Amino acid sequence: MPPKRAAASPTSPKAAKRARPSLTMLATTLSLPVIPATPSHPDALALVRVEPNHSPAFPGLPDPPNALDSLRTESYDIACAITQGQMNDVQTGKTYAGRWRAFLVWWEEFMDEHCTQDPTFVRIPPFPITVTKVVHYLSHEHSRERKKGGRSEDGTQRYLEGTSVGKETIIRDIAALEHLRLATQDRFPNDIEAHTKLHDDDRICKIQAAAKHDEPKRIEKSQLLKASGTSQ
Repeated sequence: MPPKRAAASPTSPKAAKRARPSLTMLATTLSLPVIPATPSHPDALALVRVEPNHSPAFPGLPDPPNALDSLRTESYDIACAITQGQMNDVQTGKTYAGRWRAFLVWWEEFMDEHCTQDPTFVRIPPFPITVTKVVHYLSHEHSRERKKGGRSEDGTQRYLEGTSVGKETIIRDIAALEHLRLATQDRFPNDIEAHTKLHDDDRICKIQAAAKHDEPKRIEKSQLLKASGTSQ
């Protein structure tokens, strides 16, 4: 008989709940590619297939293949093939990869803030992608300043003071995260919100409508800042 593996050292519940998963760990767990820091990463999302998971009708005997399970698996293959064709477009791949990474990085920082404010807060993973999580992210996006080209000497992102992102940023964020939700929803068959389209929820629609409503004022303010040289 092969030797038994040594038992892993126990981890305290407090440490387990507060542990911050790395992007590499998240990508490995969900069979997703690790999205590097560079926004020019062209690789598409590795769409994954969930195999049927059921117990045999009689212990010790294999359960005969379920026709519905087989069709379900094939349907994901079809959807993945179609979606992969879209992701093979270099520009789409770059744009989506950058927005996925921005969301994942922000979500971990968002969880850090909650854990710092409340030591009893149970950390929530970024997956599955749900309306609730996307609403919080879009709230952040809608209120942040526009990014400035290049980085500061310490490597941090620079922003244009007094500016705000436009409606197109919100629309593209929603599109990218909806794509990520679709690509990973089959990993969470029992989570109803994981299977809810982002645009089917009134919260998402209201945020997008607000971004469109604020666009004329945002453009006017941006032009004034540009004329004064502040947004350079």
